[in-house]
Amino acid sequence: MAGERILVADDSRENREFIIDYILNPNNFQVIEARDGIETLEIVRRQSPDLILLDLQMPRLGGRGVLEALQREDLSIPVILMTFHGSEEIAVEMFRLGVRDYVKKPYTPEEMLAAIETCLTERRLRKEKDALTQRLLHANRELHSRVKELNALYSIGKSVTGLMNMPQLLARIVEAATVVTSGEEGRLLLLENNQLILRAVKRVGDEHARPSSDVTQDPIAERAIQTGQPVGFTVEEMVPKRQKNPNLPVALTVIPLMVGGRAIGALGVSNVSDAAKSFTEHDGALLSALGDYAAIAIENARNLQQADNSKKTEEPEIEPSHKVAAIIAAELRGSGLYHPDDPDLTADILNDYMTLATEAIQLRDGQVLYTYGDGLLAMFENPLRAITAAQALQNGAASLNTAHGITAAFSLGMAMGDVIMGTLGGGMAAVGSTALLARRLLDMAEPGQILMDETSGRAVGKDTRLNSLGRQKLRGITTLIELFAVK
Repeated sequence: MAGERILVADDSRENREFIIDYILNPNNFQVIEARDGIETLEIVRRQSPDLILLDLQMPRLGGRGVLEALQREDLSIPVILMTFHGSEEIAVEMFRLGVRDYVKKPYTPEEMLAAIETCLTERRLRKEKDALTQRLLHANRELHSRVKELNALYSIGKSVTGLMNMPQLLARIVEAATVVTSGEEGRLLLLENNQLILRAVKRVGDEHARPSSDVTQDPIAERAIQTGQPVGFTVEEMVPKRQKNPNLPVALTVIPLMVGGRAIGALGVSNVSDAAKSFTEHDGALLSALGDYAAIAIENARNLQQADNSKKTEEPEIEPSHKVAAIIAAELRGSGLYHPDDPDLTADILNDYMTLATEAIQLRDGQVLYTYGDGLLAMFENPLRAITAAQALQNGAASLNTAHGITAAFSLGMAMGDVIMGTLGGGMAAVGSTALLARRLLDMAEPGQILMDETSGRAVGKDTRLNSLGRQKLRGITTLIELFAVK
């Protein structure tokens, strides 16, 4: 048996000793004694026993008075009533006052033990049920919190990878770092010409991060860059350091920004107020996941800037041209794609799906115009090849789902019409109303769904089974658009 605490309330010392010596001690119960009703209530309020063995007749306050007080004070403790005077009327009244069982003196140890086991079994089950309910509520709260974090991280990562203006990109990364970790301050440093440059910073009270170009010496950031590992200090670990330098933060964590095993800088958050808390391992995992997005975005922005500069100096400007083409906008959606605690796994999964998409498009003479994280925009001169590529993306994603054990699918929007081709940011790009329409169709598409406009539907309708969705209003487009969904 478990070591539950049992209060024996009886004015007879002989009765108490009999219960304790022959029933409770041999069965490893913890024992509390009370000699009258007043002492019983005082002990109950202080110690909250698991069970009360209550004598009906006691000085100062009898068993009935104790039961009424327990009921009045909402003290839900099971009670076994003991009395020499047994009658049906007394039993009914005592049960009405909350008695769980009724033992008439004299009783055998076996009779009392059976009553005790019955009452405690009910209490144990109720405690287990309450504990299970609390665990489920806690798990639900944790799950809800993790889902919110994943959604926030996904949204932030997506917006970061879509930015190409370097100062704007770096400021957005710092702001995102303070959001996902609830940090009071944030900073981003980059290695440039063997120097550590503070490129963006957000101080306490700043609404937004601001750009910077200060050469700095930051031993903690340098350590993270040199080791390729996160570095963090809790509130307790910072106490002796702040005694030497009060300007240091209360708590901090810094992660290296890695691209291909090479550190290009560091991203850090810190708390500076006296009441601030330490950053947790979970905060570090979220910051690392954001850091993976950030490092790729920074490297892409750098490469794009270099390509743009190279194009301007080495190649003549390509004049814009018009052509009729099919534009496909695709985005991967589903569960199991993102793992904040394992950013390498997230990157591997996304790479598999986006490689599949790129190959499916190129094998059907399509041109991938640009990619971002979990999506892309592609162009086809032949609309039938565009729709077969879209279907290939869906089929390939289903195969990868089995390999990764997740549920994901591409949502696709397809539009056909006049496309303006030219140079944008150092590379070929397609702009105009057709590209915009494809992206708006993507916004409406469910995971695994291919939506297309009327022009695309007419072009592929003889070879593809379509469902008409009628004329609908799309965001940013003034006219109603006839929509079709591939069956």
